[in-house]
Amino acid sequence: MRSIAQLFFAGFLTIASVNAQTLTLVAGGGTEVTGDPTNCRVHSPFGIDFDRAGDTYIVEMAGGERLLKIDNAGKLSVFSGTGEKGESGDGGPALAAQFNGMHSLAIGPGGDIFIADTWNNRIRRIDARSRNIFAFAGTGKRGFGGDGGPARDAEFGNVYCVAFDAPNENLFVADLDNRRIRAVNLKSGIVTTVAGNGQRGIPVDGATATEAPLVDPRAVAIDSKGALYILERSGHALRRVESDGTIRTVAGRGKKGNADGEALKAEFNGPKHICVDANDNVIIADTDNHVIRKFLPKENKVIRIAGGDNGVFKLNQPHGVQVDHSGVLYIADSLNNRILKLVGEKHYVVLRRGSLEAAILPGHRAGYHGLASLKHTRQQRNIFVPAYAGLNFEHIHDGTSQPNAVLFEPRFAPIQLRAINEHAAELHQPPTPYWGLESWMRYELLDNGSIEIRFACVPHRATWKNNYLGLFWASYIDQPESLDIHFLGAPPDSGWVRGITPSHGVFATHRAANDDRDFAHDPDFPLSLVFNYSKHRYAEPWYSGVCRGMAVAQIFRREDQIRFSQSPSGGGSGNPAWDFQYFIAQPEVGHRYEFTMRMLYTPLPSGKSVDESLQEIRKAVESAAFATR
Repeated sequence: MRSIAQLFFAGFLTIASVNAQTLTLVAGGGTEVTGDPTNCRVHSPFGIDFDRAGDTYIVEMAGGERLLKIDNAGKLSVFSGTGEKGESGDGGPALAAQFNGMHSLAIGPGGDIFIADTWNNRIRRIDARSRNIFAFAGTGKRGFGGDGGPARDAEFGNVYCVAFDAPNENLFVADLDNRRIRAVNLKSGIVTTVAGNGQRGIPVDGATATEAPLVDPRAVAIDSKGALYILERSGHALRRVESDGTIRTVAGRGKKGNADGEALKAEFNGPKHICVDANDNVIIADTDNHVIRKFLPKENKVIRIAGGDNGVFKLNQPHGVQVDHSGVLYIADSLNNRILKLVGEKHYVVLRRGSLEAAILPGHRAGYHGLASLKHTRQQRNIFVPAYAGLNFEHIHDGTSQPNAVLFEPRFAPIQLRAINEHAAELHQPPTPYWGLESWMRYELLDNGSIEIRFACVPHRATWKNNYLGLFWASYIDQPESLDIHFLGAPPDSGWVRGITPSHGVFATHRAANDDRDFAHDPDFPLSLVFNYSKHRYAEPWYSGVCRGMAVAQIFRREDQIRFSQSPSGGGSGNPAWDFQYFIAQPEVGHRYEFTMRMLYTPLPSGKSVDESLQEIRKAVESAAFATR
């Protein structure tokens, strides 16, 4: 059986704080070939990119000659390359290929990987499905030629960087020795020059880009509007090709130095790579200054965002920078043989799919973790109380009276967030101080209009006293028109039950028809919702509520024996808590326990009675529920 870490988490270590951000280790520092990335050997990493599945790819330069992959379960492996310098392997398995000084890579449509095989003077493509490698651009002969024709027949002079435009229609190439930026159209396969005339020199602002000289174009990146950025290594400057085809210098004095500030007065020292973030800011690996900088076009400023401080963390010739789908910056700290990432103190992930938008945060406001926000295209106001959260892992208990710091331990213990792709993110909580419970919560927006939550946990020590663990989740709803919930009742109830609780901790929990489990607890056990049962039982494992014209339903699997809980004032006056509980009977140290649930958020049918509306909601629930219901 695979370990829980392999299934759910890519480990990382918090190391230091720089400019109100946290640097973390992603990979490197060990000797292993595969496994935990922080225990593995990484040699001279230069380029980084990410696929839509949440996997990370890394190219190693001379001495490494491998393409590494960190999958979304957190395991590092060799994806391509024998580790030997060479040029062989086209047409065969990527693992058997040889490379020569790879500097960059870019993930294209369908997940194909395009590699700047620099000193082989060409670009190679790894097919995502077959994992075979093919020639894409360049004959391998160093030279210049082929514009207007097939890229495979063209000649390049040391390909240092490849990058896609926003639509993934064109692959841009930094052809450094030819002092040109070239582009390959994926549909036609034709290569053209888009900047540089082959001469060495500083371009005049406003000149036509294809008629202007360049000093030594080391890297290229394209923003969301199509502006083309060119980084010049010994030119110590950042240039931009505008939509009208003209070029201008936008940052850097053109002289070696080390200074932030007004963009054209800033100073770089041998910068080697760039990428563009979601706000169209340009991240710059200022390599010989051992820092990472950011060009802010709107403010016309350059600022330092990593490196150059006196902390524990020091960069050494960083060559690669790339931003993942959640906005986290990854850094190839090349001569330290490691991959780092820079995470802001207010780090969060926004997931979007179809009509839904969900924001996932660790440590939101007063320590609440989970869904800080859930919105629908039909209702732009957040359903959850802004100061709190939804689907927040709130309590761990064993029925004994404990201090709040123990009972609310999931709130107070450290927790880490990672993005998986544009639809999914995960919260990982290392073993908590008292209970020793390690947990993972994966949030994923599905195409059926629901958000799925997969929870898994592993007890690392036997701290429970009543031979069970009770886990509790809370969702604090912001000013709904009704504080109550509805579910389909089991006999003696028939039809819909309106779950009403007159005050906090009274008739608060509803069990399944066949859930007669008895969990011992102290008479003065302080979590009043947990064991204060209503007279109702549910027949189907879901319940719903109404908020501002929207129905919100929490859907569970029968086998998980979830208990519904509610409070009319859990989130403050007029803000009910619509909660649920999961119990682990007779837990074992080292064993994995898990459940899966979904939350459906959909417009409430209009012009219907309560019963008719509930029937419509039930149909929507059935379409979003589990096949095993």
